[in-house]
Amino acid sequence: MKALTVGISTWVYVTAPIEEAIKRIHGAGIQYLELWGNTPGHLDPITHPRERAGEVADTMKALDMTSVSLHAPFSGLNISSTDEDVRMVSVASAMRSVEFCREMACPQLVLHLSASPGVKSKAVLDETRTFTVESLDEITDYARKNGVEILLENMIIHPNHLRIGSEVQELLGLVSRFQGRKVEICIDTGHSLLNKQDPSEDIRQAGRHLKSLHINDNDGITDSHLVPGRGLIDWPAVYSALKDVGYTGVFLFEVYGYEVVRETIEQAKAYARRLLE
Repeated sequence: MKALTVGISTWVYVTAPIEEAIKRIHGAGIQYLELWGNTPGHLDPITHPRERAGEVADTMKALDMTSVSLHAPFSGLNISSTDEDVRMVSVASAMRSVEFCREMACPQLVLHLSASPGVKSKAVLDETRTFTVESLDEITDYARKNGVEILLENMIIHPNHLRIGSEVQELLGLVSRFQGRKVEICIDTGHSLLNKQDPSEDIRQAGRHLKSLHINDNDGITDSHLVPGRGLIDWPAVYSALKDVGYTGVFLFEVYGYEVVRETIEQAKAYARRLLE
C-alpha cells in the first residue's frame, strides 16, 4: 500500500470563518480538507448562497489545497424520517450539498442516514428503512448526474435505541442496492468504538467500498473526537486493516480542537507520522 496522505476536517477550527480555518490549516502544513457543512457550518448549503462555494474554492485554489469531501448538514435533518415534511427538507438539503460539491469540484459528499438517537421499536426501524431507500434513490441519482460520490457514514447506536446506518453490513447492502451510482462508505473510527465494534474490523468489513475515513479516538463512552492515542482505539490494528483492504484514500482526521487547535493539529500530524511512515 502506498503511503497515505493526511487530511483534516475544517471542523477542527469550527469557531473561525471558513476562509480563516482553511488558511490556518494550510499554515499547519495540511493540504487535504473535508469541509464542514453542518450548522453552525463552515460551508452550510442550507443557509449559505451557492456563491459561497465558489469563494471557498477560490481560497483553496490560491493556497494549492484540495477539498476531498463535504460533510452534509445533519442537525435537525433526517432522510429516513417517517415525517414526510422532514424527509423532503432533508433530501433537498442533501441535493443542495451535491450542488456545492459540483461548484467546488469536490468529489465526495459524506451523508448521515439517520438522526440521533434513532428509534425505539423494530417496527418503526423497518418503516424508516423504506424511507431511507426512497431518499437515497433521489439523492444518489442527482449526485450521479452531478459527478459526486455519496459516502455513507456509520452512525452511533444510542442506548435503548435502534438506528439506520449503525452497522457496516447495512451500509454495504445500500451500496449494493445503488450499484452504479457511486455510493460508498466512510468509517468514523470513534463511532465504531462507541458501538462496541473494533474499528479495524469495520474497516475490513467495508473492504473495497471504504473510500474515506473520519479518524478520531475516544474513551468508549463519549464521542469526544480525540487525537489518536488519547483514547482506547488500537491504531496499529487500524493501519493494518487499511493495508489489508488496500485503502488509498486520505487519512482524514475529524478531531475537535478544544481550546488548543494548533496543538491538536500538530499532535494529530505527529501521530500520523509515527503510524503511517
